[in-house]
Amino acid sequence: MGGQNDPYRYYPKDKERGSKNAYPGTLPIYKIVKERVLEFVSNNPGKTQLEIAKGIYGPDAVQQQVNQDVNLCLQLGLFRREGMGGQNDPYRYYPKD
Repeated sequence: MGGQNDPYRYYPKDKERGSKNAYPGTLPIYKIVKERVLEFVSNNPGKTQLEIAKGIYGPDAVQQQVNQDVNLCLQLGLFRREGMGGQNDPYRYYPKD
């Protein structure tokens, strides 16, 4: 449906899905987060959003590809953020202890 309480999730074309797909909010959101961002951060703690995007989607990825999932993980308390933000002290993400 889309919207704040029922967001669509967009991911680039990949071998698993075969094409660019929209995931409506009715799909279990925890599965999407675990598949992508949560699993990556758990295995690679201390990465920035850009590093997370590149680790998941490849070297041509941009930070916007993971912004929504990273923010959702923070809101759900699935991991924590350190740093002040910005160029000199970017936010880094760690699994929740």
